[in-house]
Amino acid sequence: MRKLVIAVTILMACTLLVSAQADIEFVSELVDFGEIDSGKVADLKFEFTNTGTEVLEIKNITSTCGCTVTQLEKKSYNPGEKGFIPVKFYSRGYQGRVVKSITVSTNAPKKRYIRLRLSGVVIMKNFASISLAPNRVQLGDVALGAETEKSFLIRNTGTLPLRIIEVIHGPEVSPRFSGKSVGPGEALNVTLHFRAMSMGPFVTYLKIRSNAFRQSLAVVKVDATVKEAEEVETAQAD
Repeated sequence: MRKLVIAVTILMACTLLVSAQADIEFVSELVDFGEIDSGKVADLKFEFTNTGTEVLEIKNITSTCGCTVTQLEKKSYNPGEKGFIPVKFYSRGYQGRVVKSITVSTNAPKKRYIRLRLSGVVIMKNFASISLAPNRVQLGDVALGAETEKSFLIRNTGTLPLRIIEVIHGPEVSPRFSGKSVGPGEALNVTLHFRAMSMGPFVTYLKIRSNAFRQSLAVVKVDATVKEAEEVETAQAD
């Protein structure tokens, strides 16, 4: 009889120990911020309740790029106590539908890691855009040691001024810009100067870095065929 009482007592103690634990329940694990203009900040809250029987501890919160978890009011919550995780989403650089996630780690045995999501639509109203016409410059046959030029246009199809930040090119080509800024709806003429330095097919890429929203690095392909002067003269005569 004594052994039975002891066994029952141990079983009840274990049951109480298992049932006495923290738990967390969120009002929603997905928060939608609707539509915002690019550059604006969305302030969001993930509300929760400690539905367990022990103190809930928020151990750590990690977020993906583009959103920042602001400081919690506190990290310990008594049974039945409510709280929230404040989140700021910085929309600069985003466009269209956005989905970001946050991982919350707690001392709740059944919910040690909880993945929260925030979503919404970012509307890009004002931006700079770049368009090259053409995006391939064909110089044709060029005599060895000779120089030639050809032009192309940089168009800004956006609503903000387009700024040329950097131009990367090889020693054979030298771009000459009529300016370094292009207004909305305007075009900038670029004269590409080429000097034939070695025989055979020539291919290089002119890389233009700008503040364009969707295409910050635009590439122009440049090709030519370098021949002996006599070959080029003969071909031109024919």
